[in-house]
Amino acid sequence: MFRPEEFDRPRPEDFSAPYFFFSTHGDARVSYATASLSSVLGYDPVRILGQCSVNLLVRDHPLNADTELCYVSETTPIEPLNTLRAVRHRSGEPRILSIQSSVVIDRNGGPIRKHCIAQDVTDQWAMTLHVRERLDQLQSSLAALSDRERRIAEAAMKGRSNDAVAEDLAVSVRTIERTRKRLRQRFGVNHVAEIVTLVSECNTLERLWNLQAKEPWRNARNFAFDASKN
Repeated sequence: MFRPEEFDRPRPEDFSAPYFFFSTHGDARVSYATASLSSVLGYDPVRILGQCSVNLLVRDHPLNADTELCYVSETTPIEPLNTLRAVRHRSGEPRILSIQSSVVIDRNGGPIRKHCIAQDVTDQWAMTLHVRERLDQLQSSLAALSDRERRIAEAAMKGRSNDAVAEDLAVSVRTIERTRKRLRQRFGVNHVAEIVTLVSECNTLERLWNLQAKEPWRNARNFAFDASKN
């Protein structure tokens, strides 16, 4: 005889930290969770049965603004979703999960369960926040560099004298000195040559950001970076 709960039985050994599988009823109550839930969030997968999954969310976190997508409507199946959620570890520590969810429907097209594969991406998320913040700072500062200022910085890196640079640019030595002082103050560095290092850092972080974009969790429907800085 067919039993709906059979939908809730993937092989537990297929899931280990940082992944866990869980399923919910239409009212968001947990109907099943793999043992790896304990390793990821610290909760006993047996004791959490029947509890509302929405209660694990961190209140007022931007990633949870669309909480209606955390559960399945009683009457309307939804398309598979890839979302990011801020949840509470049993210790109280906030964790960021990437959740791939889909709906299991009955013969009449009605939802029976919502199946979810969750991955803890807290560390990746923290690194993304850091990279984006630093990259924004660098891009904003470096965008203001004029062609002359960039050439002066590059000349300083090569150890060229003010006299030589002034001759190349057809300006006075005093102009070079004022420009270098202004650049040091703007970027908070002790030597103009350090600005070239910042350019290199910016290029490296841009490549890293593009590599991170290939991570599945970065394609989450609610990945909105400007709204996620907390």
